[in-house]
Amino acid sequence: MMQLRILKKKMTKHLTLLLFIGLALSEEIVIYSIESAEFYASGGGSSGCCSPSNLGSYNQSLLSTRHCQWWSQYDQCESNARYALWRFDLTDIPENSNILIANILAQGAGNWIQSFMSTSNDTGSISLEMATHLTNGGDWSIYGQGVITSPVSEIIPEEIISSSYDAGQLCLMFRFYDGSITNYGTNAPRLEIEYETQIVTIMGDINEDGILNILDIIEILTIIINEDIEFIEIADLNYDNQIDIFDLLHIIESF
Repeated sequence: MMQLRILKKKMTKHLTLLLFIGLALSEEIVIYSIESAEFYASGGGSSGCCSPSNLGSYNQSLLSTRHCQWWSQYDQCESNARYALWRFDLTDIPENSNILIANILAQGAGNWIQSFMSTSNDTGSISLEMATHLTNGGDWSIYGQGVITSPVSEIIPEEIISSSYDAGQLCLMFRFYDGSITNYGTNAPRLEIEYETQIVTIMGDINEDGILNILDIIEILTIIINEDIEFIEIADLNYDNQIDIFDLLHIIESF
């Protein structure tokens, strides 16, 4: 009896290490936006020309972008600043996934010099606050002469997509010299994400119903009694390459 108590104490100490086995599987998902809009400047003066303060053109099939051109010597605006933005729901990616790579894909037309792109992990619907954050660079941005061309294929840094995955949403903004973005069909802006998921198996869950209960005890007793039954790895709780009374004691102890 004393030996059995000692054995139980030892098993209790190591039990949490024996319950789960993880297996990583790589999968890919393509995510289209759930909302889009234009963020644009309007009104008089240089601020009305170059400082966006309005949202519109929600979910249109074509979104326009352009830089601002303010002629101070003439006190005149040649073109108002206009940005295009989207938000993507990342909650279809399973919990506890490891993002391997995330790519932004899009295409459009027009003059794409002086390209600007930013992302953020802002949550909720498109708002002025979200749009302003993205205009100011968001959580990550790139800008420069011809740094973005159509068709767009831009890899998101690992730390940026990971934080957006944790938040459940990624927001995206584009602005070009004077261009447009296709916002319908398969060519609409989208995220192509490859990730790993963990398939978790409970050690001792012989009937694979996701829990340890009396049914698993019956299963392991059947294996012990019928020696000709094929070896089942998840029934070998003490990893000694055989299924016997010690494995049964492990399951009982887990209750």
